[in-house]
Order: sequence, then structure tokens, then C-alpha cells
Amino acid sequence: MTDLNSLSKEELIKLVTQKEEQLRAAEDLAEKRERSNIKFARGVTSLALLLKDVNGSYLAQVEEYLSYADDEEAKKAMKVLYDMISYGIKTIGVTSVQIASFFAHGNEAMKAGETSEQAYAKAQSNLKELRQVRSFTNNVKGIVKLSNAIAKASKTLDASTNATVKTLQEISEINKESEPSPVKEKQTHRGRVNNIENLPEAGPTKATKISAACRECGEPLAGFEDLMVNLKTAMTDFEAGYRQQNTYTIGFCQKCGQVEVFMDPGQDHPLFPDRHMSTKTILSWNQAMCIGIPLERALKRFEQEAGLGSNTGSYSLFDYQRFYLKPLFKALEKVLQQRDVLVCDETPFSCLQDQGCGKLPASGAEAKGKTNYIVALTTADHAPKPITLYYYSPTRSAENIGRILEDYNFETLVTDGYSGYRTILNNRNQDKPILDHVRHQSCLVHLRREILKVVLPSDLFKKLLDKPEAFLMQQLEKLLKADTEGMKLHAALRAINSIFLFEAQKNDGLISPEKARLTQAKLMKCLDRMMKASEGLVRQKGSLWEKAKDHPAAKPCVYYLNAREDFKTFLENPEIPPCTNKVERAIRGVAILRKNSQHKHSPQYMEAMCIALSIDATLRENGVDTFRWLQDYSQALFKHITAKGITQLWKETGCKQNKFSIRLPEKAGTDGANNPYLPENLTEDFDMKPWLDSIFKPSNSQQ
Repeated sequence: MTDLNSLSKEELIKLVTQKEEQLRAAEDLAEKRERSNIKFARGVTSLALLLKDVNGSYLAQVEEYLSYADDEEAKKAMKVLYDMISYGIKTIGVTSVQIASFFAHGNEAMKAGETSEQAYAKAQSNLKELRQVRSFTNNVKGIVKLSNAIAKASKTLDASTNATVKTLQEISEINKESEPSPVKEKQTHRGRVNNIENLPEAGPTKATKISAACRECGEPLAGFEDLMVNLKTAMTDFEAGYRQQNTYTIGFCQKCGQVEVFMDPGQDHPLFPDRHMSTKTILSWNQAMCIGIPLERALKRFEQEAGLGSNTGSYSLFDYQRFYLKPLFKALEKVLQQRDVLVCDETPFSCLQDQGCGKLPASGAEAKGKTNYIVALTTADHAPKPITLYYYSPTRSAENIGRILEDYNFETLVTDGYSGYRTILNNRNQDKPILDHVRHQSCLVHLRREILKVVLPSDLFKKLLDKPEAFLMQQLEKLLKADTEGMKLHAALRAINSIFLFEAQKNDGLISPEKARLTQAKLMKCLDRMMKASEGLVRQKGSLWEKAKDHPAAKPCVYYLNAREDFKTFLENPEIPPCTNKVERAIRGVAILRKNSQHKHSPQYMEAMCIALSIDATLRENGVDTFRWLQDYSQALFKHITAKGITQLWKETGCKQNKFSIRLPEKAGTDGANNPYLPENLTEDFDMKPWLDSIFKPSNSQQ
């Protein structure tokens, strides 16, 4: 121990300063240890998210969070962290074993992956490997390069080597022989174009005075102002009538009792004669919803600023969709029901009441399923008069989807591999002769995805492709001679890609449909040969196939063999597509809306939303100006509703009036469907034919 009395003044000051620095260092260390619990809690949460999207700074963040972890709570947090990391490492370990088995000679059994304890000891070293996993896009590009290299290597071998080499050479010859002679140059986009001069000018807000004769009997129509003067009504009534004339003009036929409604083209009008909500405003909301914009907050803000009641906006949009758009939906449905080829798919979309959640009706609501769906039906690619319709389904069961399809008279249904569709078709074909059976085309793109899931997750492609070409060809020749499962799946993948190459050339008019189907039939034989070649990996149990070994190549083989004949249906008719790409593009917009809006409250609102999405999708794929077309259509239907309602009111009361009150179904009372002022009754005789013709005119339809 140092004798303080023997130290000089300078030495005492130096000693005190040293002790103070040591004390501050100890306090800092203690503070860091106290913060370690919170730091690790945040670190575990952050790293759990980072595992989904590994980036370059991942290892540095791990090391930072592992600092000062020498207390008991921090050690517990560290164990949780390593357990979480071990799951990702285990996945990588299993994948590496799968790939090794996949490209090895023969059908070796799978090995077990790393346990949590093993991963705990190796986490620091394996994190570096985790950071280097390549993206899906880069792997797809690597697959293309490797596929071309495999095809090139197969040409150097004798065709009698094995079935895989023979198939690859056959695919190359098919592609070479069937190349189209005329090369049609595709038109490129012009880029950004200024079309401001083509925009229409704002239309008038007041209908012009129209002199016309009654369509029924030819008698001149009397304007509402003239009737007011002739009847010597009070000034208040005249002013009320004049204000109504700023929206539309009414003509009365004194001879036959018919009413005509006159409006200028593009003129706005209320949703119904007794409403004040602008139809153009509702149309804007409807269009916003169809492109995935959530409306809840916007509608509430509008209602507050306009001094409207709660939910007035959403109720008005609901009324527009079920009363204006539903008759058009039903007319389109009748057209689609007669099409020979339909493409079908479904996507989740929550309905709170059918899940037993949200505000339930007084009568209660039975929960129908935890997950609800929107079913999309569409015509095939390049079919005349394209139509896309959406339906709400409480569940994904074959019973519910079958109920949607029961009124459709299709001959071929194109779907993914969901077994419910096979159940629907089996029930439909029951007790029918074979020649009258509805055919099923199973999607080849979904088969391609199953194969890609096996051949993608590996850096083997990158390592091989980085080698000199001579070495690459040598290694691929060895794999081809060994006839590994990997080479068989690559040959199958090349056959599928070639099928879609000729499908695209057919759609572009570069080759005839007949030639395309003949070529694709040859490629389907190559695909079939490769998918059946994996003996020992699969086995048949009854009428279905199942995996015989836990090998990565077994799953796509089972997927193919269980729908083998359904993959070939498209060869019978050029109009049948080999995939469901058309309907998957159609449900992409629904997925965006689901992301933004998350749910609908009731089945009625779900059905109204599906109607609006159907009209929007059908108009867009026919090249129609959606907003302007719906504005013209809505105005025509409003004139029909108003004229019919005022005519009925004139007959009932004997008085000429310029508006009437719409009766909603839920408020119709005891008269129910017999009430002539129900929107369904007012719209039932509206002539829909000219509007359907305007959608499908040659300049719009995709022929």
C-alpha cells in the first residue's frame, strides 16, 4: 500500500487523478452492463426481421449486439438470438444436403440438418455464409445460363448415352426446326407523350332547353316550366322546380302519360332523384377503390367537410355499385357463361362478419371460415370479347366455388393444382358420357415453379459458371452421363420453357396455331419422359402418386404425375392456354387492394366490391376509357330510372312532379319486391345491348 505522507504534492495530484479515471471507467462498464438487457431485447427483435432480408451490414450488427453480454439476462437473450439464427442456418444446411443429393449419382437418402446446439457453436462462422445467399432473380438468371450450358454439353455426347441426353438433343432440334421464318418487329413504346391538348373541356352544368316529341306516340313534350305556368302554381314551387332544372330537364307527354328526361352529354347528376350526392364524385371513389386506394379516411374527411351524416359516402358508393353496376355485371355474366374456355383462380380477402367479427347484424351471423376468398373468372388470352369477373366466396371449398361455376357452360376450365377444382369437375362430369365431359387444363407455370423450387436454392450454378468453359463442359458431361435427378429436372424445365416460347410466337402471329400445337405436342412428350424417369423416388398408391423417398426431386414428380393428363389438354384446342397467367394478372389488383384495405365488413359489401372490380377490369382489358364510359352509362341509367319512376308516380297520383323517392330493399316494408320504386324494378327493363356492344366493338376488343 502506498504511503501518502511520503508523496509530494504533484504525486498526490497524479494519484487522485488516476483513481478518478479508474472509477469513471468502472461506472461506464457498469452502465453498459445495465443497458445490455434492453439492448439485447431490441437486438433480437431487429435481427429476427433482418433474417428475412439479409444485407451486407448483418454480421456487423450481430457483433455489436453481442457486446458486453456477460450478465445472466444478457446470456438468456443471447441464447434466444442464437436459437433464432440456428433456424436460418439449419435451413441452409438442409438445402446444401438436398443440393448435394440432388446432383449426386444415384438416389442417396437425405441426412438430418444441424440441431440448435450445433448451430449455437457455429453461428459466428456460418453468419458469413448466410450473408452470401444470392437473390431469387440472380438465381433465375443463373438457371438460364446453366440450362444453355447443359444443352450445349449434351450435344457433345452420343444420343444413346441415356434418356436425358437424348431428350435434351431432341428439344434442341425441335427449337431449331420450328423457328419462324418471318420476323415480326415489335413496336416499341414512344416514351412520355404530352397529350394535354387532347383533354376535353369542362362541360356545361345546366341542361339546354330541348324541344322533342314523345317516343311512344309522337305528341310534343311540354317542359316543366310551361306546366308550372299553366297550372299557376305558387312561386315557391316554381323556384323549387327551377332549382331541379339545373340538374336535368323533364318533358311530359299529355297523350300517353310518358315522361322523358333530358341532359347534356357529360352532365353530372345525383345518384337518385331524391339524393344530393354527385354521381361523378361517387365514380371517382369507385375508380380509386379499383386501383387499390383505401377510401375509409378520405370518405370520412369528405363527410365532415360537406356536413354529411356518418357513412353517407360509403353507403352511396355501396348503392352505386349494387344498383348501377350490378345490372351491367349480370349482362356481362350472361356473356361469360356461354364461353367455351374459362380461366379460374382465387385469392384471400377477409370479410369480418363471415369470420364472426366486426359489427354483427341483430339476427347474428354464423362464422363461415377463418379465411375468405375472391374467385376470379376470365376468358383466355387473346379471346374475342374478353371479360373478367370476380365473385365473393366465404371459403375455398369445392362446394362454394362449385356454386359460383354451376351456371357456366364452359367446356374447358384452366386452373392451378388446387384439388378442389378436380372435385368440382368430377361432380360435374358424373353420369355424363365421356364425350360430354368438361375438360381440365392444369397450369404448366405452376409445374415450372415446383421444379424451380428444387433447382434454385444453391450457389452451385455460380461456382460452375465462374469456371473456364472447358472445365464447365467437362463437369456437365459427367453429370449428364451419370443421369442425375438434377439433369432430368433441367431437361424437363427446358421443355416447359420451349413450350411457352412457341406459345408466345403463336400469340404474336409469328407461327400458325396448328404448327405451334404440333411442336408443343413433341415437347410435352419430352417433358413426360423426364418427369416419369425418376423411378424409385415416387410410388403409386391407388389412383394417386406419392413420394417414395425424401428426395428434393420427388415432389415435382408427384405434382406432375397426379395431373399428368390435365397438363396436355391445351394441345387439343389453340384457344386453350397452357397456364393461368391471365387470371393471375387479374387478381394482382385484388392483392394490392387487400394490402391497403385489409377487409370488408359484410358479405354484401364484398359482393358490391367484386362487382365494381369486375366492371373496371373488363372495361380496361377492352381498351375502354373507364371513367368516361361509366359516366355516360350512369347518366343513361339515371335518365331511365327517373323517367320510369316519375311516370309511375304520375299514374298513381295524377300529379306531375319532377322527382320521387327511391325505396331501398332493406327499407321497402311489407310490399317487398312488388314496390315499383325499388332500384331493381326501375332498372330491370333497361336496354343493356348497346352498352355491351360499345364495350366489345372491334376497336376495343383484343382480337
